[in-house]
Amino acid sequence: MSELTRERKNILSKESAQIASKYRRSLVHESEPIKDTFGILEDLGFFIVKFPAHDDLSGFHIKKSNYDFIFINSAHSLGRQYFSAWHEYYHAISGEESGISLSGEGFKDEDEFKADCFASNILLPKELIYQYLKSHNITNVDHITYYELITMQNYFRVSYGALITKLKLLFPNCKGSLNEKKELGSIENKEKLLKLTIEYNGDTSLIKPTNDLYITQKFYKRLEENYQDGRVSEEKVQQLLDLLESLRDKHDS
Repeated sequence: MSELTRERKNILSKESAQIASKYRRSLVHESEPIKDTFGILEDLGFFIVKFPAHDDLSGFHIKKSNYDFIFINSAHSLGRQYFSAWHEYYHAISGEESGISLSGEGFKDEDEFKADCFASNILLPKELIYQYLKSHNITNVDHITYYELITMQNYFRVSYGALITKLKLLFPNCKGSLNEKKELGSIENKEKLLKLTIEYNGDTSLIKPTNDLYITQKFYKRLEENYQDGRVSEEKVQQLLDLLESLRDKHDS
């Protein structure tokens, strides 16, 4: 599969931004960041399942027996998990299913690229970024400090890398200095980022993996109710429980 051209990326990015803007207005006030990604998605009827997996896997969405599941790799940092969740939400609402989402696929696959753009615009809408910069008197992104970046990352509840990527998109003239600061988010500098986050009173959970097994508790209640009402068969119930049990076994092994 060939790389997406710059022109094609621009078209897809605009399409995704419009879709994200529409959906975001129904989720939170336009002046607010997304503070509770998993809670919002669960309120929308999605069942979140998290488990640690190999690093290349970000997540995937499946619909089974009319249940919407969003699977997230908990071996990734919490900030990245939030991004992956909205990426998978896009696949769910668009119908553009592309299976398992792997790191780097967004550079080649149109649907994956649009899902990435959607997640970025949900968590980091440009209007809110401009508003934040203005309210914090950050007039020159070229000279933005690590303290300002980490504080901003914590406000938007995203990964450090996702914030830098968005700022580079909005301020292309500052790419040089932003690329230098992006190195702080590399694997080699994870201890340095952790140290600075602690020093600046930031939320270290955003930059560390959770490695947890999590299943939305409402799932079991709804499954039981649907079974009692005859909306789902005993066979389907067992299939769903077997699926979740296999994930639990994988986590515990």
